[in-house]
Amino acid sequence: MGHNHHDDHEHEHYYDDSYLHSNQHVFLKHYLEMLEACDKGIGYIINQTDNDPDIKKFSDCLNALTAIKDANFLAWNLMKKIDRQAYDKIRSFDEKVLPLIEEINKNQEDKTEEKLFLLFFQRTFPVYHTWFEEVRQLLIPHI
Repeated sequence: MGHNHHDDHEHEHYYDDSYLHSNQHVFLKHYLEMLEACDKGIGYIINQTDNDPDIKKFSDCLNALTAIKDANFLAWNLMKKIDRQAYDKIRSFDEKVLPLIEEINKNQEDKTEEKLFLLFFQRTFPVYHTWFEEVRQLLIPHI
């Protein structure tokens, strides 16, 4: 009556990471939605703040891009064995976007709000927007 474990069934616990499982498709879909929400939200804020830059909204934009870093870690680990091009593109956030955010954070005390806004809206956001579009193109086939 006891429960028997047979040696030939040990492989059932193996997790195959060479393809996406249904929950991972869901994660990637939500990940892309988050990236798109940041892209659209920041674009909206840029249009709203042309005449009157708002430090609170600016800070929210910076925080949103910084938060993407954590989600990127999960996304690139999923794509590592699935799609090397998507993996590399997601990882490139750390080289392309993060240094610009760090530059803004380092310069917050030295530069005027206006210069920080320009650095973000004219340099950082366009780099993010291009990165997002490239990631989106690579991930759409996987969703």
